[in-house]
Amino acid sequence: MKLSELDSRKAGSRTRYHSIVADELGNKHFEVECSGPKALVERVMADADIGIRIRPRATQHDLQKELQESWPGAHQDLAPLAFDPFAKKPKRLRTTTPTAANSVVLRLSRTEGTGTVYAITLPSLVLPAGFNFFLAMPPACNIFATVAPLAGDADLFLTLNSPFPPTVAASVKGGTLVDSISFGSVFCFPPFVPFVRVNGFTTTVFNLTCFAFSLP
Repeated sequence: MKLSELDSRKAGSRTRYHSIVADELGNKHFEVECSGPKALVERVMADADIGIRIRPRATQHDLQKELQESWPGAHQDLAPLAFDPFAKKPKRLRTTTPTAANSVVLRLSRTEGTGTVYAITLPSLVLPAGFNFFLAMPPACNIFATVAPLAGDADLFLTLNSPFPPTVAASVKGGTLVDSISFGSVFCFPPFVPFVRVNGFTTTVFNLTCFAFSLP
């Protein structure tokens, strides 16, 4: 799904791009919206092809299997983080305060029903230095996200129920090293709304992948 395929409308100083999304059963119970200053959204999303996979009958086991298939080796590295969300703290302050002018927000939301596995892939995003890209997911019990910079340096942060701190997980590796975060446990955490934030430490081109699981 390209940005040009979404309906757009002006909303104050920001432009909103919107589309209805169906799950694997064909139920159109979801919507995706991208918003931000028009020029910034078009720069960030110019080459991105939004991939969304929604599996309403999937289980946590299915999520684990999809992680293993789509993100080889990540499940081993991320498993301990589900029980220690502060295992990866930022090494140093390398982030700018998000504002309406320096942020693009992509939001996936459910319009009816509960519980599913969500997978989003966002290839070839372009983020200027000091700017932010947010991915807001539906309420979830587990969240896994990774940023693979193709060029430059992007840092990865997670907040819950709000785009603003406190930050519950972060990864700020330098250069084109892959950053990854994980949070939550189906047994220990009530559902929360994940806000995954990518900050451009330098101007960067990156792929963002995110998986989330919610109880039915």
